[in-house]
Amino acid sequence: MLTKGVLLATALAFIGCGLLSFFWPIVISGYIGYGLTNADSKIEMVAMYGGLEIGLGLFYLLGALKKAYSKGSLILIIMTVGGLTIGRLFAFAVNSDPVTSYTYGAIFYESITCVLAFIALSKIK
Repeated sequence: MLTKGVLLATALAFIGCGLLSFFWPIVISGYIGYGLTNADSKIEMVAMYGGLEIGLGLFYLLGALKKAYSKGSLILIIMTVGGLTIGRLFAFAVNSDPVTSYTYGAIFYESITCVLAFIALSKIK
């Protein structure tokens, strides 16, 4: 139950944010504070925040729907979302500029997701 819930919730979050970034990159970039000033920056936003997140989300969804992929999907969540968490916490610690609710929300979401994915993984035999 926990495994399926973590995988499904993470899949929906990644696919949802990915689709938003893919089709409307200015929405996400504006919320984060990125300036999309040229074609390269727009393409990077669509590819990394759109395409990559959609692809990861689809793999997490596969893990939620097919038991054979559950363990691998949980490991991938721990590695990818864990990497985001560590990177964000490091950057937060060394940055003297104030941050917004975006960073606090992301750290909270990513930390909880990693912990739940790790717990779910530890219950798989």
